[in-house]
Amino acid sequence: MSAIADQELEVRALAQSLRRFARALTGAAPGCDVAPGAIEEALRAARQAPDPLSARIEGYRRLIRRYAIQGEPAAMTPAARPGIDAVLALQRTSLDATRKWRALSGLDPAHRAALLLVVVERLPYACAAEALDMAEADFIKALARAREALAGRLAALGACGRRHLKLVS
Repeated sequence: MSAIADQELEVRALAQSLRRFARALTGAAPGCDVAPGAIEEALRAARQAPDPLSARIEGYRRLIRRYAIQGEPAAMTPAARPGIDAVLALQRTSLDATRKWRALSGLDPAHRAALLLVVVERLPYACAAEALDMAEADFIKALARAREALAGRLAALGACGRRHLKLVS
């Protein structure tokens, strides 16, 4: 394959990752387009990065700033959020997808982003910390607090308990 074709594949993969992360961050269902302008902005910033991993991290950083730190609300209605079940990777709970989203969305935005970067995007801790502009040690502490908070919120909503969370790093 040519270098241009390889570059095009990398850009497509990056765009797909950014869309998935934005949907997870905002609670939009799969298939819903989340703020195409935000994705395009993140892609433009990511294209200036020196390598694919740096590009992903910069793209995530842009989306986190827009949706988690600045608190821009999602354009989706609660009815459009049932896809969160797959996004959260929660298994064997008695909760429906809407209540799972309610548990996740009730977390501190930085904690929600930390969980999603590790669970959904499968970033190593160092890369996820970089996307959140945190030191790795601080990120690990924030991730532990996020897992505890999510487990508590799920338990309060009627889930069977922490043992049913599949948040693997």
